[in-house]
Amino acid sequence: MAVRITVTRAEFTQAESDGEVWGQYLEQKPNLFVYALLGVEREYIPRDGDDLRADYKLFTNCYVEYYRTMEDLKADNAIPSNKDEYENDKLAVIILC
Repeated sequence: MAVRITVTRAEFTQAESDGEVWGQYLEQKPNLFVYALLGVEREYIPRDGDDLRADYKLFTNCYVEYYRTMEDLKADNAIPSNKDEYENDKLAVIILC
């Protein structure tokens, strides 16, 4: 399973292998803010349910940190990793905008 992160157009355009992005993890309620160290960019294969108006990129071997609020992100106050809830190492990440 991949972590889907919504990013700004600028973050999306600049995203490349071994780069980084900031965005929102929308598959969790309430939404979480995330910081991701990107691994290797791979070809993204569209899936049923994808928003046809959005652009997508896929990265593998990523590291992700989760934050409850933007203030937590700015203060580097990440949610502790927990294998049952928020795995953060060697993940596939899909960014979209």
